[in-house]
Amino acid sequence: MERPGPVALEHAKAMEVAGVARYLTRDRDGGRALVEEAAGRFDAISAPLRAEHARLWLSENQVRRRGRKRSTLPAGLTQREIEILAMVVRGRSNQEIADALTLSFATVKTHVERILAKTGAGRRSELAVIAMRLGVLPGSAPPESPGSDP
Repeated sequence: MERPGPVALEHAKAMEVAGVARYLTRDRDGGRALVEEAAGRFDAISAPLRAEHARLWLSENQVRRRGRKRSTLPAGLTQREIEILAMVVRGRSNQEIADALTLSFATVKTHVERILAKTGAGRRSELAVIAMRLGVLPGSAPPESPGSDP
C-alpha cells in the first residue's frame, strides 16, 4: 500500500479524539466504538503505533460492569442514607443511630460522611436545611420547579 495521505491520518486521529470525548461524557459504548473504528483505520493506513495506542486506551478504559442501579432518590441518596439523615436531623448521635438500626458505629459514620458529600453540606448542622430543601423528611416537600402543575 502506498503511504497514506495526511487527510486519512488526521481523520482517524479526529475519530479517536471524538471517541474518547464521547466516552468521557458518559456515552461509553459509543465512545469505545469510535476508538475501535479509529484503530481499524490506523491499521488500514499502515499506522501501527497509532493503532496500538488506540487499542491500549481501549484496554485501559473498559466499560464498567453493570452493578447496582444508581439511586433515583434526591441527591443520589440511598434509602438507608435517607433513614440516617432523618435521625441526624432529629439530633441523634452516631452511636444512638447505630444502636437503633443495629449497625456498627463505623458504618453509621461512613453513611453520615457520604450524606455530607452527596448533599454538599459542610457539617451535620447544615443537614436539616438541606433535608427540608430536598423533601426527604416526612412532612417536607421539595420546592416545585417553575412551570410545574400544582
